[in-house]
Amino acid sequence: MALQLLNSKFRRILTKESDKWNPNGPWRLPSFAYTSEHKLAFLEREHYLLGDYSFGGVMHDVDKLFMYLTPFLKENNIQQIHRKHQPHHINEMQKKVKHLMEMYIDWDCAAITKPDKPLDAYATLLHFYQEQIMLMFPICLAIAPDRVSPFVMDLDEKRKGGYKAYLFQSEEYNRQWYQKARFCMATIAQGKELNIVNIINGNVHEMDPRELFYFCLGLMAQRRKQKINQENVQKILQEKYELFKKYQTFQCNKNIEPIKHDYKALSLNPFFI
Repeated sequence: MALQLLNSKFRRILTKESDKWNPNGPWRLPSFAYTSEHKLAFLEREHYLLGDYSFGGVMHDVDKLFMYLTPFLKENNIQQIHRKHQPHHINEMQKKVKHLMEMYIDWDCAAITKPDKPLDAYATLLHFYQEQIMLMFPICLAIAPDRVSPFVMDLDEKRKGGYKAYLFQSEEYNRQWYQKARFCMATIAQGKELNIVNIINGNVHEMDPRELFYFCLGLMAQRRKQKINQENVQKILQEKYELFKKYQTFQCNKNIEPIKHDYKALSLNPFFI
């Protein structure tokens, strides 16, 4: 059963308070509201893409809410502690595919409630976390295949001039990471279907992109209560691979549809029936 999270009166109260946040002023209550609103967006996006609300989703960022109520902790300390100890961020605790899936939802839902973070998860990976392509490209492909292509959302004008790892900063830099993504796509598309039972206890850092992709599909099938459409999987993977072969760099696309919230529906994912 889908809940009216971002359409609720509670969300409107949170938005009114979170809009007061500024880096130089009183921040406790606005930051608490900002994170609470993000939690609602996370749950809504999780339900839309994966089909249910998980325990991890319910507990998402709860530690930050408690720390915001601790007067002696500064905001930057809260962010550091949170990122070090929560496995949906890149750290030593991040070992399971479900952690990567949670990180994907965390990135993808940000655009719904955070005006300063308008990118979808795939573009977030390519602009800010290129070093994680081998881990997160397969997750992006499994969860939202329509978003994965050589065409990428651009950064907003305010940020792309000052961020040193900006994907489109140079053609050579772009080509470097495109080759990585294309290799990842080839690894997934050219292998045979995997039996996820054989890798069910695998550490994500010991799995190749094909194993990550199929393991993620298996978890999604359980949560969405659907079956994997093997024929479609092979067809779409091959089409994606052929598309990536046509280019040498990522192509900037400013016309990609922005993330919208939909608390009632389950996303149409061609990998499932």
